[in-house]
Amino acid sequence: MPALAAPDHHALAQRLPDTVHIGPSTWSFPGWRNIVYGDEYSSAKLSRDGLNALGAHPVAALRIDRPFYGPLSVADYARYANQVPAHFRFIVKAPASVTDATGRGDKGAPAGDNPAFLNAHIAIDEFVQPCIAGLAKKPVRSCSRFHRCRMR
Repeated sequence: MPALAAPDHHALAQRLPDTVHIGPSTWSFPGWRNIVYGDEYSSAKLSRDGLNALGAHPVAALRIDRPFYGPLSVADYARYANQVPAHFRFIVKAPASVTDATGRGDKGAPAGDNPAFLNAHIAIDEFVQPCIAGLAKKPVRSCSRFHRCRMR
């Protein structure tokens, strides 16, 4: 069960501009008991129900880090979107497979140049399209090369 949000959290949420979102990179931090989670949450319960509880907090957004380590499916993104209310925002970390100039081997050791570094086709096919399709119920922020952003 989500915690009852403090009045000052609601006040902060009202004062934040629409372009500012505050949130963590995980929903499974046990130290948020009575801030985000109203009950004692085991690790398994945090993993299963923590995003739903975080989605009930008036100030929260969430950075999804998993795509940095490997592609997620449309179903993975949709599962996240279905656990939170419409106003909730996600920030999605881009994959190392196209953002790291160095290829990595075991335990992250450098293994030479990354041939997929900044490859737009790979980024679109393996990251952008599944992300947008899975989070389709969520508003998508698009930015031009001049950094003027608008909601679609």
